[in-house]
Amino acid sequence: MVRVIAIGCALVAAFWGAAAFCAELDIDRVAGLYTHGFMNGNNEGGKYWSDDALEIVKLTPNTAYIRIHLEFFNGHQCSIWGIAEVVGQSLVYREPSSQCELS
Repeated sequence: MVRVIAIGCALVAAFWGAAAFCAELDIDRVAGLYTHGFMNGNNEGGKYWSDDALEIVKLTPNTAYIRIHLEFFNGHQCSIWGIAEVVGQSLVYREPSSQCELS
């Protein structure tokens, strides 16, 4: 499916010039701090407030600092941060020490 969309964009661009829907992501339009608060809990029945967060900070027209912090049941947490690059309409973060990729 991705290949079909990419080929479609290439054909449109070739025949009609640069089309808006094939343009690269404008980081300025997505930069910011996004949060989601929710009531969380644990195995003992305790309840507490948690916040998930996504932060995007533009560094250059093609790169952004990203930070993601997620909270889960029973106090579990997951965080990732680093420099992502624009690939089409996506920000893609590649973990330098592994083959992990987040987009």
